[in-house]
Amino acid sequence: MKRISAMVITMLFAGACALTAQEANPNSANLKWSWANIRDLLTKMADRMPDENYRFKPTPDVQDFGQRMSHIIGANIRTCATIKGDQKSPP
Repeated sequence: MKRISAMVITMLFAGACALTAQEANPNSANLKWSWANIRDLLTKMADRMPDENYRFKPTPDVQDFGQRMSHIIGANIRTCATIKGDQKSPP
């Protein structure tokens, strides 16, 4: 659980750093605020979920909590890579 929390924080911090150069634009400032808010909420969720519940599935046909967090992290990494113009795709 702590590893996922660290990955969420690291990935979101990297994305927030990429947005700092754009603060003069009000749209960018709004996106940065939204990004920080979501980062904080995801981090709190990951920290509050007990380790034994990371495999919790509300119904059998959906991802468990750990898989969902991993999906969010991967999507954010790909988005940041695209914004930065990286050609290789992250895992």
